[in-house]
Amino acid sequence: MYDKLKYHLYSNNISKNDISLKNVSKINILFFWLTNLAYLPGIIYSKNKIDAIAGFFVITASILYHTSQIYMLKSLKCCNNILYPNICINYQIIDMIISIIASFVVIINNYHKMNISILLLILLSIIIFMFTFIHNTGIIYIIIHSIWHLLSAFIFYYFSTDDFIYLYTPI
Repeated sequence: MYDKLKYHLYSNNISKNDISLKNVSKINILFFWLTNLAYLPGIIYSKNKIDAIAGFFVITASILYHTSQIYMLKSLKCCNNILYPNICINYQIIDMIISIIASFVVIINNYHKMNISILLLILLSIIIFMFTFIHNTGIIYIIIHSIWHLLSAFIFYYFSTDDFIYLYTPI
Protein backbone atom coordinates (compact mmCIF):
# COMPACT_ATOMS: atom_id res chain seq x y z
CA MET A 1 0.00 0.00 0.00
CA TYR A 2 2.83 2.39 0.91
CA ASP A 3 4.54 1.73 -2.44
CA LYS A 4 1.32 2.33 -4.36
CA LEU A 5 0.75 5.66 -2.58
CA LYS A 6 4.38 6.63 -3.15
CA TYR A 7 4.14 5.72 -6.84
CA HIS A 8 0.86 7.62 -7.26
CA LEU A 9 2.17 10.77 -5.58
CA TYR A 10 5.54 10.66 -7.26
CA SER A 11 4.54 9.63 -10.79
CA ASN A 12 1.69 12.14 -11.07
CA ASN A 13 3.77 15.01 -9.70
CA ILE A 14 1.07 15.73 -7.14
CA SER A 15 3.71 16.15 -4.46
CA LYS A 16 6.09 18.21 -6.55
CA ASN A 17 6.64 21.21 -4.31
CA ASP A 18 9.05 23.21 -6.43
CA ILE A 19 8.92 26.31 -4.28
CA SER A 20 11.07 28.89 -6.00
CA LEU A 21 13.17 30.44 -3.27
CA LYS A 22 14.01 33.30 -5.61
CA ASN A 23 10.47 34.60 -5.14
CA VAL A 24 9.95 33.64 -1.49
CA SER A 25 11.65 35.55 1.30
CA LYS A 26 13.38 33.78 4.16
CA ILE A 27 10.89 35.42 6.55
CA ASN A 28 7.99 33.75 4.72
CA ILE A 29 9.75 30.39 4.79
CA LEU A 30 10.50 30.81 8.50
CA PHE A 31 6.85 31.71 9.21
CA PHE A 32 5.75 28.66 7.21
CA TRP A 33 8.02 26.39 9.25
CA LEU A 34 6.97 27.98 12.55
CA THR A 35 3.29 27.27 11.82
CA ASN A 36 4.13 23.65 12.62
CA LEU A 37 4.48 24.79 16.23
CA ALA A 38 0.82 25.87 16.32
CA TYR A 39 0.02 22.34 17.54
CA LEU A 40 2.01 22.85 20.76
CA PRO A 41 -0.80 24.50 22.81
CA GLY A 42 -3.06 21.53 22.08
CA ILE A 43 -0.33 19.15 23.19
CA ILE A 44 0.63 21.13 26.29
CA TYR A 45 -2.94 21.76 27.50
CA SER A 46 -4.37 18.42 26.41
CA LYS A 47 -6.77 16.86 28.90
CA ASN A 48 -5.76 13.31 28.02
CA LYS A 49 -2.54 11.56 27.09
CA ILE A 50 -3.85 9.93 23.91
CA ASP A 51 -4.54 13.32 22.32
CA ALA A 52 -1.17 14.65 23.49
CA ILE A 53 0.66 11.66 22.02
CA ALA A 54 -1.26 11.96 18.72
CA GLY A 55 -0.41 15.66 18.58
CA PHE A 56 3.24 14.94 19.35
CA PHE A 57 3.45 12.48 16.43
CA VAL A 58 1.78 15.00 14.09
CA ILE A 59 4.09 17.86 15.02
CA THR A 60 7.17 15.61 14.79
CA ALA A 61 6.26 14.23 11.36
CA SER A 62 5.28 17.67 10.05
CA ILE A 63 8.49 19.30 11.26
CA LEU A 64 10.55 16.45 9.79
CA TYR A 65 8.83 16.72 6.41
CA HIS A 66 8.86 20.51 6.15
CA THR A 67 12.46 20.78 7.37
CA SER A 68 13.59 18.33 4.71
CA GLN A 69 11.42 20.11 2.14
CA ILE A 70 12.93 23.51 2.95
CA TYR A 71 16.49 22.14 3.15
CA MET A 72 16.17 20.40 -0.20
CA LEU A 73 14.69 23.48 -1.81
CA LYS A 74 17.35 25.70 -0.30
CA SER A 75 20.11 23.44 -1.58
CA LEU A 76 18.41 23.12 -4.98
CA LYS A 77 17.50 19.48 -4.39
CA CYS A 78 13.72 19.67 -4.70
CA CYS A 79 11.47 16.76 -3.82
CA ASN A 80 11.52 15.26 -7.29
CA ASN A 81 15.18 15.89 -8.05
CA ILE A 82 16.86 12.88 -9.59
CA LEU A 83 19.60 12.88 -6.92
CA TYR A 84 17.20 12.79 -3.95
CA PRO A 85 13.86 11.57 -5.32
CA ASN A 86 12.69 9.65 -2.26
CA ILE A 87 13.62 11.72 0.78
CA CYS A 88 10.90 14.37 0.56
CA ILE A 89 8.26 12.04 -0.83
CA ASN A 90 8.87 9.51 1.96
CA TYR A 91 8.63 12.19 4.63
CA GLN A 92 5.52 13.58 2.97
CA ILE A 93 3.80 10.19 2.93
CA ILE A 94 4.79 9.52 6.54
CA ASP A 95 3.49 12.97 7.54
CA MET A 96 0.18 12.39 5.74
CA ILE A 97 -0.36 8.90 7.18
CA ILE A 98 0.45 9.99 10.74
CA SER A 99 -1.75 13.09 10.43
CA ILE A 100 -4.73 11.10 9.11
CA ILE A 101 -4.44 8.42 11.80
CA ALA A 102 -3.93 11.01 14.56
CA SER A 103 -6.93 13.01 13.31
CA PHE A 104 -9.18 9.97 13.50
CA VAL A 105 -7.85 9.08 16.96
CA VAL A 106 -8.46 12.59 18.31
CA ILE A 107 -11.93 12.89 16.73
CA ILE A 108 -13.03 9.45 17.94
CA ASN A 109 -11.58 10.14 21.37
CA ASN A 110 -13.52 13.44 21.58
CA TYR A 111 -16.66 12.70 19.54
CA HIS A 112 -18.79 14.18 22.33
CA LYS A 113 -17.39 17.64 21.45
CA MET A 114 -18.46 17.36 17.81
CA ASN A 115 -20.85 20.05 16.60
CA ILE A 116 -21.86 21.62 13.29
CA SER A 117 -19.30 24.43 13.62
CA ILE A 118 -16.43 22.01 14.10
CA LEU A 119 -17.68 19.82 11.24
CA LEU A 120 -17.63 22.89 9.00
CA LEU A 121 -14.12 23.79 10.19
CA ILE A 122 -12.94 20.23 9.48
CA LEU A 123 -14.47 20.43 5.99
CA LEU A 124 -12.82 23.82 5.41
CA SER A 125 -9.53 22.37 6.63
CA ILE A 126 -9.78 19.49 4.14
CA ILE A 127 -10.60 21.90 1.29
CA ILE A 128 -7.65 24.16 2.19
CA PHE A 129 -5.35 21.14 2.38
CA MET A 130 -6.49 19.99 -1.08
CA PHE A 131 -5.63 23.43 -2.48
CA THR A 132 -1.99 22.83 -1.51
CA PHE A 133 -1.91 20.11 -4.18
CA ILE A 134 -3.31 22.50 -6.79
CA HIS A 135 -1.22 25.52 -5.79
CA ASN A 136 2.01 23.78 -4.89
CA THR A 137 4.54 26.41 -5.85
CA GLY A 138 6.00 29.54 -4.34
CA ILE A 139 4.40 31.89 -1.89
CA ILE A 140 0.88 30.64 -2.67
CA TYR A 141 1.78 27.17 -1.38
CA ILE A 142 3.41 28.64 1.72
CA ILE A 143 0.37 30.82 2.52
CA ILE A 144 -2.24 28.11 1.91
CA HIS A 145 -0.33 25.42 3.78
CA SER A 146 0.40 27.78 6.68
CA ILE A 147 -3.31 28.60 6.95
CA TRP A 148 -4.03 24.87 6.97
CA HIS A 149 -1.50 24.33 9.79
CA LEU A 150 -3.12 27.09 11.86
CA LEU A 151 -6.70 25.91 11.24
CA SER A 152 -5.97 22.25 11.91
CA ALA A 153 -4.02 23.22 15.05
CA PHE A 154 -7.05 25.20 16.26
CA ILE A 155 -9.30 22.18 15.65
CA PHE A 156 -6.82 19.97 17.50
CA TYR A 157 -6.73 22.45 20.40
CA TYR A 158 -10.54 22.49 20.49
CA PHE A 159 -10.71 18.72 20.73
CA SER A 160 -7.78 18.19 23.11
CA THR A 161 -8.72 20.81 25.71
CA ASP A 162 -11.90 21.78 27.52
CA ASP A 163 -11.62 25.51 26.80
CA PHE A 164 -14.30 25.56 24.09
CA ILE A 165 -16.53 22.70 25.18
CA TYR A 166 -19.48 25.00 25.92
CA LEU A 167 -18.97 27.29 22.95
CA TYR A 168 -21.58 25.47 20.88
CA THR A 169 -24.09 22.77 21.61
CA PRO A 170 -23.06 19.35 20.28
CA ILE A 171 -25.02 17.76 17.43
